[in-house]
Amino acid sequence: MNDAVRVVSDGGPVERYERLLERPQDEVMGEVCARVVEGDSLRTVARDMGLPCARFMVWVTADDERRGMYEGALRLRADELVHESLVDASEDELAG
Repeated sequence: MNDAVRVVSDGGPVERYERLLERPQDEVMGEVCARVVEGDSLRTVARDMGLPCARFMVWVTADDERRGMYEGALRLRADELVHESLVDASEDELAG
């Protein structure tokens, strides 16, 4: 192989997961929670980050602080869905 050519690999899902653990927890969970509030599942977030889904889900829920942040994001998403449903119902009532 030519010394000037170097193949760079991202190491796959497990290595990406290990690199994720090196990042500040608040930074990672901020990204995760923003995605959850927008409607993404943990599985979707993990898949988009190229991480092993089950391992990522366990990491999020295994720590009280991370789990609390995640549950807060789920509550915000639920509030948004209720609000959207009420708006849709009001619009349907006015149209009908």
